[in-house]
Amino acid sequence: MTQKEKAIELLKQLDIYKPYVRIFEEKGNVCYFERYCGYYPYENKELDEKIKEIEKKYGCLVYAATHELYSIGEMYSLLIVPKNPEEWTVL
Repeated sequence: MTQKEKAIELLKQLDIYKPYVRIFEEKGNVCYFERYCGYYPYENKELDEKIKEIEKKYGCLVYAATHELYSIGEMYSLLIVPKNPEEWTVL
């Protein structure tokens, strides 16, 4: 199983809106979620660059992100599939 196949499996387990899963499957476009809406990082240049940087540095695959606003500022959480398949098992 590839990282992308695992990511698609996880998106389906999370019951993500099917068109977002399909776009990820077909085009590799990651979706970030803010409240109940989904957006694409290519619409946010800073986030898009950060995702690419993290994927390159760690060899992981980012398959989704969340965006939250806190009193200290904005926070993004990235959901990843690590490079090493041995790390894919959930305990």
